[in-house]
Amino acid sequence: MKQKKPSPFKDMTFREKVEHIWEYYRIHIFVIIFVLFFLGSMLNHLVFNPPKEAGVFIGFIGKYMDMEQAKVVQERLTEEIIQDPTNKTEAKLDLFMINPDSKELMEVNMANAQKLMAMLASKEIDILIADSASFGVYVKQQAFLPLTEVFTEEELKQWEENCLTGKSEEDTKAQIYGIYLWDHPLLQELHFTAEKPVIGIVANTTRVEKAKETLRWFVKQGK
Repeated sequence: MKQKKPSPFKDMTFREKVEHIWEYYRIHIFVIIFVLFFLGSMLNHLVFNPPKEAGVFIGFIGKYMDMEQAKVVQERLTEEIIQDPTNKTEAKLDLFMINPDSKELMEVNMANAQKLMAMLASKEIDILIADSASFGVYVKQQAFLPLTEVFTEEELKQWEENCLTGKSEEDTKAQIYGIYLWDHPLLQELHFTAEKPVIGIVANTTRVEKAKETLRWFVKQGK
């Protein structure tokens, strides 16, 4: 029988062993590290620190918004509107940056418009705040609830000077779909850039009551 040759690895110094392993197994090491990192991230995301669900989701359509300040507004809305004792849901704000005046941002505009339509279709968004021109386009496309369906006449009477009326493709007469947020201090804090901003409730929202509370909250902040 042939005798096995003694492994040279045994005779190496510690440093030589490290260099030998690194030389021949570094790709395997990188793969293992990557897999462990990926599994750790997934466990952290899904088990240990799962993201909070939206108790209400407010989408902004405009040219710019300070996202750091948006976090502050999210916290206020979570505390004052969501009030979830389990701390599993929160208010969420997001900007769909659409600037039709900029040819350089054409691809960005298109990507954000597609993202917005996908989120509307999947019923993720409850409230939209947009420039009046964009708002009017979405009214025609039946993206908003008539506010007469969710608020009392008394409530709407308080806001009548700031009401935006319009007609969807199925309306036979104009209805109230939004409230103008003229010179709104909260939007100024957010540095939200949009012409004549209007707020409205998305037609297919699954959180009607929270959407109503949120719209009331925004209008109240402007007084």
